[in-house]
Amino acid sequence: MKKVIFAICVLGLMAYTPLSAQKMGHVNSQEILFAMPATKAMQGQLEKMKAEYDAALESMVTEYEALEQDLVQNGGNLQKAIYETKLADLQSKGMRIQEFEYKAQEELMNKKDELTVPIIDQAKKAIQDVAKEKGYTYVFDTSTGALIHYPPSDDITALVKTKLGI
Repeated sequence: MKKVIFAICVLGLMAYTPLSAQKMGHVNSQEILFAMPATKAMQGQLEKMKAEYDAALESMVTEYEALEQDLVQNGGNLQKAIYETKLADLQSKGMRIQEFEYKAQEELMNKKDELTVPIIDQAKKAIQDVAKEKGYTYVFDTSTGALIHYPPSDDITALVKTKLGI
């Protein structure tokens, strides 16, 4: 039992590093991410994709509105079966428009997630590399808002941007 307690004490002393010997820094990851060329390229890709969806949606809505206008203007002159068929077609087109909007939004979100992960990984790696190179024990991210108060530390945002070539 004495050996176990002694081993724990030795490990504790080995792991103990005075707080003053630890070098702390902070970084604004949002600033870095928004400055990265890959983020700008991603935004361009997403805007192009959104424009394609918007054009398709506009075409569908125009078709829907034309069918609705025809039904309003000529509905009273149509036979009941024809009117009901056109009304069902109108309702079906409306549901397809809603489905399309939902799927388009979902695809845009998935594409954004897919494109964002490598950018975040690249920034994170650069932050870690700078921290190792400069001997930082802790690096806090000031952009998350989770860190309300922190002791004086070095802002390494510029160093990370330099590492990323931005």
